[in-house]
Amino acid sequence: MTMNYLNKHLISLVILPAIISIGLLFSRVIYAQSFFFTFLAWNLFLALIPFFISLKLIKLSQNSARKKRVIWLLMCVFLLFLPNAPYLVTDLIHLRIRTEVPYWFDILMIASFSWNGLILGFLSIYNVHEVIKKEKGKLVSWSIILLMIVLCGFGIYLGRYLRWNSWDIIANPLDLFQDILNRIIHPFLHVRTWGITFSYSSFLLVGYLTIRSLINIKPAIKSSN
Repeated sequence: MTMNYLNKHLISLVILPAIISIGLLFSRVIYAQSFFFTFLAWNLFLALIPFFISLKLIKLSQNSARKKRVIWLLMCVFLLFLPNAPYLVTDLIHLRIRTEVPYWFDILMIASFSWNGLILGFLSIYNVHEVIKKEKGKLVSWSIILLMIVLCGFGIYLGRYLRWNSWDIIANPLDLFQDILNRIIHPFLHVRTWGITFSYSSFLLVGYLTIRSLINIKPAIKSSN
């Protein structure tokens, strides 16, 4: 499969589910006369950022080799925003029975946003994986991707449980790094941190391996024919 495949075919596959999710949210706002879940739209927007950064990385990697510095700089920005995609899964924490709408509708709506977040995250990682593999080879690319997934799991923890945002690395870097460093230096005092981190990381790794295998089915079938 060429690296252009996702550029040509997958943008519509992520935009359509996103539109459906926004439609469900809009319907809930109208029906319940409540803006409570509108934060899901913002979270979805943040989840789209790493996906479009990954598409830009693919485009840059196919051009001049002189853009390597730009590629690696943009990859750092990508890593900073990547946890925002699977973070949408944690919004399931807001599920509870409410009188203004049927419970099943909230399940469907939040699940649709969670699905969007996971797919956007997996496709973003796939794109970046292909870029790194082209530059550094299979072994190095897998090593970086595994580290990236662990960092993504840690980022989900920072966002959901410590309430840090991606932009806090600029807005409030000292307190952010203090929280991070404290958990690295004293891991046994923060068992919950690493339990959550590696649980999410394992989930994301299995999901990514599944999506990667599914993406590669089509070229495998073609080559066998």
